[in-house]
Amino acid sequence: MAKQTLNIKNHRHSGYYRAGIRFKRGENLLQLAELSQAQLATIKADPVLELLKSTEDTAETDPDSHSATQGAVDALSLDSPLATTSQEPISCLAEAFALLDPANLDHFTKGGKPQIDALEKLLGRKVAADERDAAWDTYQAEQELA
Repeated sequence: MAKQTLNIKNHRHSGYYRAGIRFKRGENLLQLAELSQAQLATIKADPVLELLKSTEDTAETDPDSHSATQGAVDALSLDSPLATTSQEPISCLAEAFALLDPANLDHFTKGGKPQIDALEKLLGRKVAADERDAAWDTYQAEQELA
């Protein structure tokens, strides 16, 4: 079975944290099969991370292996991070926060909090304001540490 490897360059310090992954400074190799659609979209949208190349180990050729990973590969070419929800909702608020654009008023309130509607679209479920607020506070604290 073919395995696809992504080479992602981190332009910041070692320990940079994004999409649930700690990156060392420089090049990082990740197995595509181990990443969710949301993680791929988050990595692609992050200006600190650069997708250098994608390689496929074809030692064993399995015709179905390409189709199994094709959805994840396609996520790398998406222009809109919210487009990933048409295939698979993401699982937690932190992943949703990472996909939102702070400059987009459809994503964030004037007060700087993520819009409930945008979060519900990403998660595929209802989100209460107090749930969003608690998760947002935690997310911001984690981002300051990264």
